[in-house]
Amino acid sequence: MDDDVELAGYHATLLRAAGMRATLEHNPHEVMEKLTTETPDLILMDLHMPGCSGLDVAAVIRQQESYLGLPIVYLSSESDVDQQQAAMQVGADDFLMKPISQSVWWLQSVNARSVPGA
Repeated sequence: MDDDVELAGYHATLLRAAGMRATLEHNPHEVMEKLTTETPDLILMDLHMPGCSGLDVAAVIRQQESYLGLPIVYLSSESDVDQQQAAMQVGADDFLMKPISQSVWWLQSVNARSVPGA
């Protein structure tokens, strides 16, 4: 989930090229509805979005017992370590820094965190 449509599309393209399924959501207020129609193995989202932060979204997701085991990975340009740690304390499983390249390491990190059927 990223409010930047082009960047989210780029990340989805890289994930799909690596054999992963990627569903996009650009509006953080719609994530819970999306979760009723999709069964993701992982949520990859930005920390900073207008109107609703990734922290807020993660907190709402973690309130639902059925999503407690669903990995949440932030993909953000936030370089402040305190902010990154705060994000992790709200229930995130990993924090990856933007910008990313087409390198394999970030894809491996995402793939390692995904839990099929979570």
